[in-house]
Amino acid sequence: AYRKLSLSAHPDKEGGSPEAFQELTSHSKVLMEACGWRPGVKRVSKRKPVVPARRSAVAKPAICAEMPEVAKVAMVFFGLSEEDFRGGAAEMKKLRLQLGNLKTQREKEIQRERDPEKLIQMLRAAEGQSEAVAVEASCPAAKDLKQVKDSCNSLCRKHYTSLYAYIQKLK
Repeated sequence: AYRKLSLSAHPDKEGGSPEAFQELTSHSKVLMEACGWRPGVKRVSKRKPVVPARRSAVAKPAICAEMPEVAKVAMVFFGLSEEDFRGGAAEMKKLRLQLGNLKTQREKEIQRERDPEKLIQMLRAAEGQSEAVAVEASCPAAKDLKQVKDSCNSLCRKHYTSLYAYIQKLK
């Protein structure tokens, strides 16, 4: 598609203009970089480059993948921002390691907590009312610390899984 449009928009061709050609070229570069194409990189297949791509100094957003709402909630749960999800393969590897550490840290916080009310507040803040209401309905006094901790740990694993899957898509 780019080739056909570039032939019609080229300044040397009839009906072409330098501005239109420049705009077409810049849009093409943005899309190719976002989808993993790098100039001068020979590829054996569409997925694995033989020569490693050059690293840019500026982290580029992954415009090919929109962050799902579940991942946004999980991102807030672990205290991450959308800026953390920008960058190349090396940054994504660091983010996966950081996410694993954050999950372990959050699980330890949950295990150390002795007040079920604080854990229920964590459930409300992280998942909305549904999970916290379910815990309160199953134990009306909300004093069953083990059950509340299990729900919090389950939520932590759920958020970790959704973010890890999203990071894998960005690779």
